[in-house]
Amino acid sequence: MRAISLEMSAFGPFCQKTCIDFRKLGEAGLFIITGVNGAGKTTIFDAITYALYGEPSDAKKREMKSYRSDFATMDMDTYVKFVFSHQEKTYEVKRNPEYVRAAKRGTGTTRTAADATLTCLETAQIVTKQKSVTEKVEEILGLTQQQFAQTAMIAQGAFVKILNATSADRTKLFQEIFHTKKYADITDMLKKRNDDLSKKKESEEMDINRAMIKAVIPEELKERAGEPVAQNRTHWLEVLEELRKEDSEQIAVLKKVKEEKGEHLKKLQTEQGKAQGINDSFDLLEKNKKEMDALLAGKAEIDAEQVKYDLAQKAALLEPKQNIAEKTAKERISADEKLKKSQETLEQCKKACVVQEELCEKVKDNPAKAEAIQKDIARLEALIKPVGDLEKDRKAVSGLEKEINAAFVASEEADKKYDACKKAYFASQYATIAKDLKENEACPVCGSKSHPQPAQYEGETCTKDEMLAAEEKKNEAAAKLNRLHQDSQRLKEAVSRTEQSLKEAKMPMDIKLSDLVAQISALEENKNALQKKWKTAQDEKVKADKKRIEVQTAMENARQNLEKSTKDEKEALDDFETALKNSDFASKEAYLASILSEQERQSLKEKLDDFNDREKTLKGSIQTMTEQLKGKSVVDLAKLQETIDVADAEKSKAEAELSTLEDRQRRNQDVEKTLASCGEKIGKIEAEWKITDELYKTASGNLPQKMKLSLETYVQKYYFQKVVAAANIRLNKLTDGMYYLRCKPDAKDGRTPAGLDMDVLDRMTGKWRDVSTLSTGESFKATLALALGLSDVVSEGSGTVRLESMFIDEGFGSLDEESLNQAKNMLAQLADGNRSIGVISHVDGLKNWIDHKIEITKHSNGSTLVVI
Repeated sequence: MRAISLEMSAFGPFCQKTCIDFRKLGEAGLFIITGVNGAGKTTIFDAITYALYGEPSDAKKREMKSYRSDFATMDMDTYVKFVFSHQEKTYEVKRNPEYVRAAKRGTGTTRTAADATLTCLETAQIVTKQKSVTEKVEEILGLTQQQFAQTAMIAQGAFVKILNATSADRTKLFQEIFHTKKYADITDMLKKRNDDLSKKKESEEMDINRAMIKAVIPEELKERAGEPVAQNRTHWLEVLEELRKEDSEQIAVLKKVKEEKGEHLKKLQTEQGKAQGINDSFDLLEKNKKEMDALLAGKAEIDAEQVKYDLAQKAALLEPKQNIAEKTAKERISADEKLKKSQETLEQCKKACVVQEELCEKVKDNPAKAEAIQKDIARLEALIKPVGDLEKDRKAVSGLEKEINAAFVASEEADKKYDACKKAYFASQYATIAKDLKENEACPVCGSKSHPQPAQYEGETCTKDEMLAAEEKKNEAAAKLNRLHQDSQRLKEAVSRTEQSLKEAKMPMDIKLSDLVAQISALEENKNALQKKWKTAQDEKVKADKKRIEVQTAMENARQNLEKSTKDEKEALDDFETALKNSDFASKEAYLASILSEQERQSLKEKLDDFNDREKTLKGSIQTMTEQLKGKSVVDLAKLQETIDVADAEKSKAEAELSTLEDRQRRNQDVEKTLASCGEKIGKIEAEWKITDELYKTASGNLPQKMKLSLETYVQKYYFQKVVAAANIRLNKLTDGMYYLRCKPDAKDGRTPAGLDMDVLDRMTGKWRDVSTLSTGESFKATLALALGLSDVVSEGSGTVRLESMFIDEGFGSLDEESLNQAKNMLAQLADGNRSIGVISHVDGLKNWIDHKIEITKHSNGSTLVVI
């Protein structure tokens, strides 16, 4: 990452928009940031880190809401815009915290929400929202905010943190920088596989135990087997096989016994069925004979019913003609009634037509009256707007009178305040001039060289700016008063014009808009009522005429229908009487007495048919069964059933014993299969588990009697040793070979986990000691060397992380002159390539030595900077 430009607005101590073009400081080399304490030197680092990650260079010290400049006005925007290049692409990131500013429309304030935008200037790809921008920056640079602060931007107080970081902290840092998480993932994958295999093995053993619960084994075999199933599956398989053979032999014997008993029972049951059939036939023959005797006892009644049915069938042939004659008689009566009703209705319609004619005559003038009312409505509607405007203008005039009174009072107060301020200002000026007068020297006001009574002033003072401000307020108050007077005059003229219009229209001056609208509404209702009555009268007249014509037509149709119905009635009656004379009935009364309904005839026919069918069936059945039972007698079924029960009990006993043995054999065979299958699976699982367990313990550093070093730590240690080696090159120059860093040796006991901790060799004592024992100056040298070494190793790799810009905040003040010169030489060598290094320092030796500078000046209204 190479810094190109930084823009800050109302951010920290920088009130105005402040820009830094890092290209002016050179593509490579050193530049220094100077200024007094509190001017905002560290704010530059904070702004860069905040733009990238949404956090300052030291997130624990500052809250982002505090970055709104205390010097900013309410209309200023607060944001940071940072442009940087990385891997041949240029990015612009803009971010702002949450803050309150003046509303862009109207008065008051509005809250601006925190936001961020990242743009690739080559591809125009845009990422929005704070979290998404931070994640994209971490993806581009390959560093989190904390890692960025430890490698590219070392903030105040961060030196000792880097040097004294724990093994765990360095693990997290190296994991991102050197992409070693994949090795931790391999270890996690092996652990998961190892746990899965252990669970599978336990699951198979549980399946074996669950299977054995289902096994049915005699107690003597259980005692002989002895051992638990999970410990000796083979022995239990042998026991189950022996039991299966014994059961098979006994099952064969029981099957033969069951078959013999079944054949004997089947023969007895067949014999019982035949005997039951003979007994049933004797019972049925006796029953049929009794039923036949009862049936023949009602023969005379059935013969009478037959005669009744035959007469009803003949009468049914005459019924249609009788029905037609009766129907035509009813139709003739109905037609006569309809004709009479039509005649009455026609008379009523004629009277209604006369009434509607009279109503139409009464309302014939309604259209003319409605037209006259409409003209009055139009005249009143033309006054709606003037009356409405008059009411509003009168209210406005009243309101303006109150404002004019208030403005007049405010104008007088502004005049008095201005006069007092002006008097105080000039009086204080005169007193100031008089204070400096000397005898025989001309007064700058009057020119006199004698000053017997110089002016004195002890009242309240007033500056020129305050006097000018009072004058401006006085002018504003006078202008406002004049404007209100003009507005009042304009409204009064409008009121006068409207009142003249009402006077010409002969309307009261105090008429209200609501009264005017009410008058118009009343006229509208009157007009509508007149129009409605006229239209209703016309419509009702048309309806009455139409109804009269319809009734006349209906009456003519009714007369024709009556003539036809009378003719049809005579013809139908003649036809029926002729048919009755030609029938077998002696009289009409005999015919009427024989009539039965269709349902009655059908019911009677079914009764006759049932009797004949049953008589025929019983005769045939008695004859057939008598012939079949010749030479046979009734069988004793109770004695035969006793013999069958004994045979059935013997068969059931054999079946129960067979079922018990077959169920035991079937369940034990299932158990045998499960034991064999689980045994094969457990063998495969145990073989794979042994390999996986060994690999996992190796990758996690948990092998017995071996060094506690995980696979990821092993890889990170390789990189860390390279970092320490690169750091020792820097440290050797900074300390003239006095100190040398190394990774702590691995624990000899094999129990303590190996890590990424450091020792330092003090060549003065020749002993190794912990880096935390170094002094402040020594710690700075070691930390600077370590940070630069880390930067060297990272830059050499081909990964995402490329550090082409580096920033160091303070720390050089702890060095003596010789150490400072050594640090200067090392920084010069470090920046000699394609890297830009920015340093914050108060040390004069650095300020005078570094040519490119960013000088920050602190003012009462905020800080400014200049790039040199």
